[in-house]
Amino acid sequence: MQRRKTLSNGLVNGGIVKNKAKAIEILKNMGLEYTESRMNHPSIASGYVIKTEPTKGSEVKAGTTVTVYVSLGAQTVM
Repeated sequence: MQRRKTLSNGLVNGGIVKNKAKAIEILKNMGLEYTESRMNHPSIASGYVIKTEPTKGSEVKAGTTVTVYVSLGAQTVM
């Protein structure tokens, strides 16, 4: 039986976001896999985590792949 893991509130916690490297370190230490998706965000600096799927607090099996959404920063208009 695989142990279930609860996604850390430390990835995105009450508006305190982690940089991508720290978020990936946390996931690896939990025995989870990850994929990265990048998107613009008006208030989160480039390189910081916006959100994850499954969301924080979700219980997942070891080895589950978590999508980490990483900010590209605010979208610039030319």
